[in-house]
Amino acid sequence: GAEGKMVLDGFGGYRPSILLGHSVWTLGVDTKWAARPPLYGPGAIDLSAFFVKISGGRPWVAAECWRVSAVIGLLLCAWGVRRIVSLRGGKATRALVAGVANPAVLIILVGGIHNDALMLGLVVAGIALALSGNRSWGIVVCAIGVAVKPNALLAVGALAWWAWGIQWRQRAKGVLAATGAVGGVLAVSGLGLGGGFGWVHSVLSYAWVPGPWSLGAQFFGAASGWPVDAIEMVGTAVAVVLVLTV
Repeated sequence: GAEGKMVLDGFGGYRPSILLGHSVWTLGVDTKWAARPPLYGPGAIDLSAFFVKISGGRPWVAAECWRVSAVIGLLLCAWGVRRIVSLRGGKATRALVAGVANPAVLIILVGGIHNDALMLGLVVAGIALALSGNRSWGIVVCAIGVAVKPNALLAVGALAWWAWGIQWRQRAKGVLAATGAVGGVLAVSGLGLGGGFGWVHSVLSYAWVPGPWSLGAQFFGAASGWPVDAIEMVGTAVAVVLVLTV
């Protein structure tokens, strides 16, 4: 909500929310995030601004709008998981319970009102569309997920690599399609709706902030430095190997 209020007040979506001063919109913001610009994509900032606009000046209304979007994300996940597993001949109901309707997902994504839920829903739905033969729509839906949070770029890259085929010419076509889709979605959400492209600078210049799920903080007691960098690099390498070989 504070990010959306920043946009509506003319500060832009990628500056620290402490610029709002003593505002009702900053009372619930964690201090470690209030002094930093957000890492979310322009689509998420645009949604926050829209939710603030329709909230009537009540932060809890804007927050609950994001909770509704989280539920929508889980519904997209539910449809996508069933579709993907059914196409592969698996047990769709079991996959749905394990992957979506479990306490961890509901508590963290819906209870915590995380925009990750919407991003994940768009990614899973996009993959399901691609597997169903709608490759272009699958890429577009995943690209919309990128506008919510840049993490979805991993899914876009995976679809671009294998959804068009295994020949280099086919994969080149997929990469071009993915590049165009992501560029178009970010142009619309970043320029057309006012979110801007400040997230690129935020991602590149961000200082690492330890959270409760951080392996570096939990096992190494590290807030920065080589343990954090090593874990991130290993995770990235594993993801790349899976995309290229599976």
